[in-house]
Amino acid sequence: MIVPVERATEHSRPLLLVMFLAFAAACGEEEPSAEEQREPEHFTSRSELVASVSGLETPESVRYDPVADAYFVSNIVGGPGTRDGVGFISVVGADGTVRELRFIDGGKKGATLNAPKGMAISGDTLWVADIDVLRAFHRTTGAPLTTVDLVPHGAVFLNDVVVGADGAKYVTDTGLRFDAAGAMSHVGPDRIFRIDGTLVTVAAEGDALGAPNGIAAVPSGGFVLAPNGIPTLQRWAGPAGGSPEVLAEGPGSYDGVEVLADGRLLVSSWADSTVHEVIESEMRPLIRGVNSPADIGVDTRRGNVAIPLFLENRMEIWSIPPVPAGDEAGDLPKSAESAVPAAH
Repeated sequence: MIVPVERATEHSRPLLLVMFLAFAAACGEEEPSAEEQREPEHFTSRSELVASVSGLETPESVRYDPVADAYFVSNIVGGPGTRDGVGFISVVGADGTVRELRFIDGGKKGATLNAPKGMAISGDTLWVADIDVLRAFHRTTGAPLTTVDLVPHGAVFLNDVVVGADGAKYVTDTGLRFDAAGAMSHVGPDRIFRIDGTLVTVAAEGDALGAPNGIAAVPSGGFVLAPNGIPTLQRWAGPAGGSPEVLAEGPGSYDGVEVLADGRLLVSSWADSTVHEVIESEMRPLIRGVNSPADIGVDTRRGNVAIPLFLENRMEIWSIPPVPAGDEAGDLPKSAESAVPAAH
């Protein structure tokens, strides 16, 4: 369904707002004030709103499927750390039309989904991070394929997943824990897991990861990391590359990150309700006023970005404008590959 842009009513989201405030407190951030969230008068977005999709339930992550020309959208429904079996995955067309709201539905047709978050596509497999396990479903039928249990490896709060240039799956663990009352704390350890077939290893661990949330891979090897707990967007060469390095500084409380074909990066931030673009080492606001922007996804055919609005049960699709005038191609990373050093 496509609807005009509208904001959720206050009575429809108090529980999620409490969760967000706890999440921000756990990572050392405060919710932005209404004044901070308003678009500055001098700011003019180069992006245009393409569509607004309603009817979702706590949408957390979006992954574009170029074969189906559609977005997969993960819906948490309950608490982000609650094993309630009510999560689901939606399929939304590139134009914003909901093709199937509950394409993969927790508790039905053999599917288990508790609080699905980040997703990745590899061939005909859709991988989904779900609290402390990585689940695999058939990309076209939705049938469950396998589950990789990361509990024996110490998983706490799996958040995003990407397929690296080496074909392995890399999953961020933000290190959040919920108690029986729903209160949340950042207990760590901050980690990135690597899954190669049935082999699970810890590819990176430590406070330097800053409560890792979003992760994006580049074709030649290496990754871009979007931490939630620090204001630094990072580049990481991979398991053999040591600690992550500073790529750009910004408002923090990052969620999703994407590498564009022209070398730019897009990253969503809860701190200022904005999707930013990163050119070289400079982070600039691109789309403002998107409340609780979670894990974004890019339509590589049309050059659009889909933004799940976690607290509003909606998703917005915006155009991705060309490189701004005055930024010569030579000022950008020559390609997405050069944005991140190759793994050794």
